[in-house]
Amino acid sequence: MKSKYTLFPKGIHSLVIILFLANISVAKAEIPSESNGVVLQGTRVIYPSNEKNGITFTVTNRTSQVYLLQSRVLSWPVLAAQDDLQLSEETKGKVTTNAPFIVLPPLIRFAPLDEMTLRIRLTKNTLPVDRESVFMLALKAIPAQSDSEERSGAKMVLALQNSLKLFYRPEGLPFMDGDERAKQLQFSHHGMQLEVKNPTPYYVTMSDISVDMDSVSFEGHSMIAPFSVEHYGLSTSGGRSVSWQIIDDNGLKSTVQTQRLNTAL
Repeated sequence: MKSKYTLFPKGIHSLVIILFLANISVAKAEIPSESNGVVLQGTRVIYPSNEKNGITFTVTNRTSQVYLLQSRVLSWPVLAAQDDLQLSEETKGKVTTNAPFIVLPPLIRFAPLDEMTLRIRLTKNTLPVDRESVFMLALKAIPAQSDSEERSGAKMVLALQNSLKLFYRPEGLPFMDGDERAKQLQFSHHGMQLEVKNPTPYYVTMSDISVDMDSVSFEGHSMIAPFSVEHYGLSTSGGRSVSWQIIDDNGLKSTVQTQRLNTAL
């Protein structure tokens, strides 16, 4: 059975002002409870390259509110290694719609208790074949306004948006589940920095790292690209062992891994 995830309130990552008429009153989208919300099929999306007809993603409206649901795939900014898209203003400016995917339908009325199946399709394949590529699936719920509300005067309407990582996965990559990807990571100590090398063709999103039981701060850079290296600051220049977990394809933590920490020359 596929796990379900509530889009709001825990997943609120941006409030998008869609209409501002004056300064008399404010109308907001309802922020549902855990059992009464806009529910997503998962927290991340995997697009296998052999799915020639595209993939589907389900969104369910368990609220009493009518929304307009806007869905699109955006590029992943080069500087964004931040999990769950808590992006800086500078990085947000680098997000564009220049992504080789379409989502159908791109905009649709989303009534209470409706279950919407979105279809995501690759439109032009010029992506690398030796590693994953990452994009973001942006879902924006825009609250509908009744005629009486529209006539009642000026107001500001806020739309709630959540963006999920979308990973394009080429055929032929060696199979690795979350635990195996975690095991492949390589750690070394460089003075006051911890170096983490990802030798796999997969994007790896760190869940947590600790050196001698002290937690390491990601400083907004928890995702490590394929065949790349990331550095994290340490509170001391010592350290004998490192433990870590990553986030797997289902949004769950992998098994805890521990190894001796090597000191780089």
